Amino acid sequence: MPMIRQTIHKARTQFQRARLRTQLIFTINIFVAVLLAGYLYSDYNESVRSRLADKAISLSDEARTIQAAVQELRAFGDEVIQRHLNTVCATMNSGDSPGHTIEVIVDGVRIVSDATEHLHDHSSPWSDLVIGSFSIDDVAVRVGERRKPLVAKVRRDSLEGLGVLASVSVLGALILNLLLVRLVTRPLESTVDAVRDVGRGMLGTTVGVNANFELSQLANEVSQMSLELARRDSDRNAQLDRARRLQTHLVPNNLSMNGIAIAIEFHPAEEIAGDYVDVIECPNGDTLFCIADVVGHGIHAAMGSSVLKALLLAVDLVDLPPSAMLAWINQRFCSASLPEDFASMMLLRLSADRKRLVYASAGHELGYLRHADGKIQELNSTGMVLGVSNDAEYDDIEYQLSLDDFVVLLSDGISEAFDSSRTILGRNKVISVIQDPSHSEANGMACEIIAMASKHRGESPALDDMTVLILSITHQAEALVQPVQRRTTLA
Repeated sequence: MPMIRQTIHKARTQFQRARLRTQLIFTINIFVAVLLAGYLYSDYNESVRSRLADKAISLSDEARTIQAAVQELRAFGDEVIQRHLNTVCATMNSGDSPGHTIEVIVDGVRIVSDATEHLHDHSSPWSDLVIGSFSIDDVAVRVGERRKPLVAKVRRDSLEGLGVLASVSVLGALILNLLLVRLVTRPLESTVDAVRDVGRGMLGTTVGVNANFELSQLANEVSQMSLELARRDSDRNAQLDRARRLQTHLVPNNLSMNGIAIAIEFHPAEEIAGDYVDVIECPNGDTLFCIADVVGHGIHAAMGSSVLKALLLAVDLVDLPPSAMLAWINQRFCSASLPEDFASMMLLRLSADRKRLVYASAGHELGYLRHADGKIQELNSTGMVLGVSNDAEYDDIEYQLSLDDFVVLLSDGISEAFDSSRTILGRNKVISVIQDPSHSEANGMACEIIAMASKHRGESPALDDMTVLILSITHQAEALVQPVQRRTTLA
């Protein structure tokens, strides 16, 4: 029983997973086959019953005739009656009346046709015969023929009818199947193909089918849906393009600052980024560097980065150290953002004489300070990320800078870049680029970091925004004014 149930369950599962065309054809053919089998079974039984009944009536008529003859011949003795019975049997064709047997009872004497006088086989008992009888007074006649040959003939006739009916049924089933394919399955398959194309991004795909009202209406609704999705996608792309251009415009560009060289690499994972980078000249001559990363990427993260920019521009740039700025920004970011939103941010304040650097970090990715002698110092986080706790506190860390020192700030999309095998790039490879003494310019170092991360990722999609902000104290810092070198790529 368990094996039977398992087999039935497997067959049901395969049937449910089959194509609609296969299900319809299979179901209809099975239904037609069952109806045909039922009709043939009923027709066969009815034919047998009718043929046996007709034969019994015919034999009864024959018994009536024989009884009348026996009545006339009884006066001449039993031998005359016997010869009459034998003559009657001999005249019956053995093919049409197999086992033809006559039994007469006259005055209690039983007389049976003699099998030796004709070609009929009398070996079958009366229980295997079709019988017709007639009796009046003391003369009773019983006539029988073998039932099996009669049933066999009915079976042959039924099989011949079955062949004709089966041929007609097969032809009808083929026509019905072709109609199903043309009127149902092909329109449905065309509609499914269109829906599949829409799911793959081919918005605007329409379905043209010539089918019944319901399927035509379904195809029309799918076409209208696809066109509406295409229109909305076009509107969305236009809005995203405008947002992308606006965000690109907000990335610092063409800044001129004494004593420092600045390079910015800004690479969103999608059309717009959740990373935020900025360079702000303070009223007292200091320069404020900011890099931030809002959780996630895309539209939601970009809105968060816009909030951070607005808060940073509203902060006191004259007297507040980076730690106090982060605390002020955090309080307002907590009230303006959703409970599940948070962001990391690092602020660096470079003094006007380019010799003193103070920074604070709200859970941001490690930054690096490369001294002129090649020594690397990590710029660690000095407090929790923004948006978690309203009363979070941050610490300031101060460094003295000299000529040819580099400060490298990154978003975690660099060190956490994955290749196709899900292997992470890691910070060590980033440090190796920063330590390379051949990178004596901020722009070259920034480009090399981005190139390394992109090469590691290969054909794998970008999972996070990648941003690099590098500043260096140049040898010509006291005499030259160097512009910010910036490159922005769009997803």
